[in-house]
Amino acid sequence: MGNSGSRLGGLREYLGDKEFYLNIAKIAIPISLQQLITVGINLMDTVMLSSMGDAQLSASSLASQFINLFQIFCMGIGMGASVLTARFWACRTRKGSARP
Repeated sequence: MGNSGSRLGGLREYLGDKEFYLNIAKIAIPISLQQLITVGINLMDTVMLSSMGDAQLSASSLASQFINLFQIFCMGIGMGASVLTARFWACRTRKGSARP
């Protein structure tokens, strides 16, 4: 029994504190809502244009693909920047963050 308490304490130390997860949720919820709105708009475009014809529907689909490509590009830049920023803050110096 005493050993399971020490394991649980180690798990809590590994997972971090509750405030960290609340801060992550404050960032993640608006991003998720923005993605949900974008998907909803694309869905409504498809529904509205489905009665007009194939050419109009395919034009809307093509525009949606460009929007999705742009979002993927922006996510890639953001993820790359977050890695470099984390490395910078971990090293605490600009000179240290330039080293491999």
